[in-house]
Parts: sequence; structure tokens; C-alpha cells
Amino acid sequence: MKIYYWKDKSKCPRGNFGDELNVWLWEKLIPELLDQKDQGCLVGIGTLLNQEIPSNGKIAIFGSGTGYGSIPQVDKDWRIYCLRGKHTASALQVDPELAITDAALLVRSCYTPNISNQSVEKPILFIPHWETPIFPWKLACEQIGITYVDPCEPVEDILHKISHAKYVIAEAMHGAIVADSLRIPWISITTRPSINTFKWLDWCGSMQMQYKPISLYWKRFTPNSITPNSPLAGLTVMLASQRLNWIVNSIDPLLSEEKISIQKQKLLHQKLDELRDDWVRGLFN
Repeated sequence: MKIYYWKDKSKCPRGNFGDELNVWLWEKLIPELLDQKDQGCLVGIGTLLNQEIPSNGKIAIFGSGTGYGSIPQVDKDWRIYCLRGKHTASALQVDPELAITDAALLVRSCYTPNISNQSVEKPILFIPHWETPIFPWKLACEQIGITYVDPCEPVEDILHKISHAKYVIAEAMHGAIVADSLRIPWISITTRPSINTFKWLDWCGSMQMQYKPISLYWKRFTPNSITPNSPLAGLTVMLASQRLNWIVNSIDPLLSEEKISIQKQKLLHQKLDELRDDWVRGLFN
């Protein structure tokens, strides 16, 4: 099967953590199914269910969601094993029982953190959306001792950082999902008014959590709009660091219940077994 996931070298030349997770995860879980010469296509991690989805050949949908672009018609060549959440199931008008959770929860099944330095103080991470500019957030993080994580770093590097964190402040949704999978608490934030709440609500609902992001912008002032050369640069960094510091001192991180996380992983593995069986039976040829 081919892996279908979002990648746009012109917009995000180094790749984005949540999307690049596809290659890392599926090669560990189902390497025997992956063959770029096959006609079958695996649609996994990401908000991929829209008008861009491949229209030729058999499609296996595993933990994906809607939320960008137009809602596609469910095709006869699709085999839906599971979806990100009930919002996606409702949008596609399919059985709500297919709404298990995001496939990235499976990271816990195949990633073992190196815990040799338990005595080292665990850092607080800040993982922005890949479109969020580095300025002023990296400087703001440095001022108050938060570790800024570039969401375009290699997958293994980000996994290592998340697994050793005290908790994660995440604008990148898969930063939060992977943290939750690895049992690291997290806080959702947004640095801009235009955030895709649908996909967050979809996933949070699947894990029986509420989505209540903390805003890092003001009605009349958005730090993302200020450049390093602006006369307001210094003030912007100060305000951003103050807001982050307030989060650290005032907001309790979230973490899904362990029993729910385990239950969802079991369901995902059951669906993965179904996918393997269907592949062996030649349903994707």
C-alpha cells in the first residue's frame, strides 16, 4: 500500500511533525503492507478527508479526520476502519462506531523513551503550529525557561523531547495527541484567531476531554503579525512571555484517563488486525 499524507514542499519544505508521523508509525506497525508499487492507499494520520483524497484504487482509511476543504462523498472503494472522532463520522454520514480516535495514539505502542536521566529536571515544551512564525515565540520561551520545539524537526527528535517533558503547551494538535499517548500532560493554546477548532473538538471528544484553548493573542493585537525588525518587537516578546508565564503559573495541564487511552489503543489494534487480514485477502489489489 502507498501512504497518503499531507506534504507540500513549497509551503513546508522540511515536513510537519503530525504529517511526517505517518511514515514513522506505519513503517513500524505494518511494514509488510507498505509497497509504493501497490494500487492500494492508506489514508492515516491527518485532516485528510476532503476533495484531495486519491480517487483511483482502493483506499484504507485509518484514524483520519475531516476539517479542511470540502466533505467528500464516501466512495465504494473506501474501507473505513476507524475515524478521528464523531464529528468526522457525522460529516461523512457513516456509523458513529467508526469514531475511535486519531491513529497517532498508536505511538505509545511502538515508542520506548530513553529514561536514563530521570534525575534531570523535566522541561516544559512549547510546540506551535507549523505556520506560526518563530518570532516572537522562541524568544518569549527562552525568557521564561520554556523549551521551544520546531514542529518541522525530525519525528524522532520531537518524540524524544515530548517523552521527557514535564508537560507540553501545544498549538500543534499532534503535539498534544502524541503527548497524551505517551502520558505526558498538555495544554492547548492558539496564537491566532483562525484556528481549526473542528479537528480539535473531534479528537478531544474521542478521548472524553473538553477542548478549551488558551489564547496567546488579543483582540487588537496579534503577536504573530509583528516582525523582528518592528519597533514593537521588544514589547511583543515581553507580552508573549508574560502570557506564557501566566499559563505556566495558572493553568492545569490535561491528560486523558488511562483506562480510556488503553481502551482506545486496543480498539485501534483490533482495527489494525482487520486491515492486515483484508490486505492478505487481496482486497487492496
